[in-house]
Amino acid sequence: MEPDDEKFHESNLMHSINGYVFGNLPGLTMTVGERVRWYAVGIGTEVDLHTPHWHGETLVTNGMRMDMVELLPMSMKTLDMVPDDPGT
Repeated sequence: MEPDDEKFHESNLMHSINGYVFGNLPGLTMTVGERVRWYAVGIGTEVDLHTPHWHGETLVTNGMRMDMVELLPMSMKTLDMVPDDPGT
């Protein structure tokens, strides 16, 4: 490994959700029928394109219902959810 190599630096970047890296995010607890508002923010460069998705649930943003949203660098989405599928 060459520590000054750009590809080496890119391969060691750690992306996070609320400060937790992949595989370490504790469970998010919601109640069936509860109104939940998500604020999703994408921060980074042109290679940091994210599409968070929710398994078994849908969200409404800009009048559209979906289970995923695209987050381009330096963008923010407000998403509303009413969970209706109990489980983990």
